[in-house]
Amino acid sequence: MPTVEVDYSAKVSKLVLDHLGDNLPSIVAPEMNISGRRLHDGGVGLREIILKFREQSEFDRNTNAIQITVYAHNFDERVKRHKQIKDAIVSGVQHALDCMRCTDTACSRGSPHPGRIRDHQQGENLMTKPFFLTAEKAREAFEAFVLPGIQLAMRDEHVNRKHLHVVVLNPCVPFAEGLDLPILFEHSIGERSDWDKWDGKTFDDFARGKSAMSWRTGKSSREVVLTTPQLLIPSDTSLWGSAVIDGVICGISGVQPYFDEMFARMTCAAMIGEASHYAAEFAKNPDAPDFLS
Repeated sequence: MPTVEVDYSAKVSKLVLDHLGDNLPSIVAPEMNISGRRLHDGGVGLREIILKFREQSEFDRNTNAIQITVYAHNFDERVKRHKQIKDAIVSGVQHALDCMRCTDTACSRGSPHPGRIRDHQQGENLMTKPFFLTAEKAREAFEAFVLPGIQLAMRDEHVNRKHLHVVVLNPCVPFAEGLDLPILFEHSIGERSDWDKWDGKTFDDFARGKSAMSWRTGKSSREVVLTTPQLLIPSDTSLWGSAVIDGVICGISGVQPYFDEMFARMTCAAMIGEASHYAAEFAKNPDAPDFLS
């Protein structure tokens, strides 16, 4: 199984490391996965990514504040794509760090953390991630309940492409002007190097745009684009394919818009089901606290 080693200096905050731990599997797995291969034989899912974190020694020299190394079996398919894989992972990590607003000198990028915004001086959460729907639980739900259906539809050519991007927002962060998109979970399907582009934009941009529209309006992007165009603003995408169910927002882009929306609805339902499952398990504990912490 691919192993990701993260070497970090003492200057890097726990918040940054936690954020990388949440995001690295979804960054690395799509690049390491060889389409058509079984798990452990070139096929890679999020759960196959092993993460190891190591604080750099005071004797280390000429190292970056954060240094990430990926170890994996040298299948021919990976060797041929080595540079593309490396560039995609570097880009993915950069994007993950760009999604944070952090005063830590090792990671200051100027945009908010998608799941939570913290006061660095006091270490307190100002916006906490959902108690029963963490990024890891969101991945579990998507991989167990939604991803197999998408893969089957692509295999049997029920949809028009084999490329797709999924964005799930943090349901505990309400829309506020100027706040960056509060992404809880993202997943890409297909070789990103093969993705089409329109004016420099591609499927992940469109999925985030659809999610942003639904976050701002509380409506599916289909409702906004097709029935309430008066709600569109200059930064909006004109494409649709998102869902809003019980506070959970999912935007998807890659296939036909009606199938994008269908998969988004499936994803929202999976998130709600997963959270409900863990809430039910929590309630079984007679010593469960009255207030979550």
